[in-house]
Amino acid sequence: MARSKRGSGKRIAVVMLAIGLAGGWWLAHQEMPDLIKKPSPGAHQAEGDIRRVDFRNFSYTPACLMADGEPSGASLTVHNGTYRSEQEDNPIQFGILSIQYGDLTGDGHDEAAVVTHCNLGGTGQFTEGMVYSMQAGKPLLISRVEGGDRAYGGIAGLSITDGRLIVERFETDDGPSCCPMYIDTTLMRWDGTQLKGEGAITRRAAPTEK
Repeated sequence: MARSKRGSGKRIAVVMLAIGLAGGWWLAHQEMPDLIKKPSPGAHQAEGDIRRVDFRNFSYTPACLMADGEPSGASLTVHNGTYRSEQEDNPIQFGILSIQYGDLTGDGHDEAAVVTHCNLGGTGQFTEGMVYSMQAGKPLLISRVEGGDRAYGGIAGLSITDGRLIVERFETDDGPSCCPMYIDTTLMRWDGTQLKGEGAITRRAAPTEK
């Protein structure tokens, strides 16, 4: 009788082992939910990441709409990077030329440097820079970068590198607005409240059209 019980116990152990192995094989071949959530695309970006702001579909208050030497406060909303007034007596063409990112304020978060273009119906083609920073989850204009009309101070480039704003402007001695002779480069830093020039302005020859 004892031998029979021992034999039955062995058979039960073998059956349980087989069931365990089969169950382990079944679990290994199932689509099991992840216990640790994988980050979704872009999840590394903070909720207030300025790179998520669509500056090509955004409202601006450009300096080309001046009142007593100051921006009038008139707001233009661009769609796909452009705005065009439909009023014949007040033609306005406004657009986005470039958007560059970098940490300018030193807080570990990027700012956006936007170069805009404005034409009010004449021959003038005016450019301006606008620097935005995220405040309370919203983009805030913290500084303007003065531009001009093509060869007379027009912005050739705007970028943020190593905590400095690099401003490139077209310049000429006394030539037509269409044809700049030089590109002047200015480095600017954020002092906590505003942008200030740093170091000497450097000049190089502007590329000529072939």
